[in-house]
Amino acid sequence: MLKYLKEVDLKKPLQFAVFMTWFGRGNSDKGVFDRIKTVLEAKNQKVLNNCYKCQGEGHSFATRGFASAMGHGCRGHPDASELSAARKWAGELSKAI
Repeated sequence: MLKYLKEVDLKKPLQFAVFMTWFGRGNSDKGVFDRIKTVLEAKNQKVLNNCYKCQGEGHSFATRGFASAMGHGCRGHPDASELSAARKWAGELSKAI
């Protein structure tokens, strides 16, 4: 995603809201958000600080195996409550901009 954002030709200033699912390791979500924000702001784009994040399931056996070994219950995420919260976030965001 960072490669795409670095290469994309954004013809005019836009506002970006970040939605992410992630493995949930420490503050890795903040690091990812900060890198996305840095890339976009270098292109004179606005990144809203209202980021939505929730745990993701992962798509490979290795990821699920590691997650299970670390005690993370990744299966089933995002779950119904996380998806409901994401819909609420998106609705509130659309009213605010």
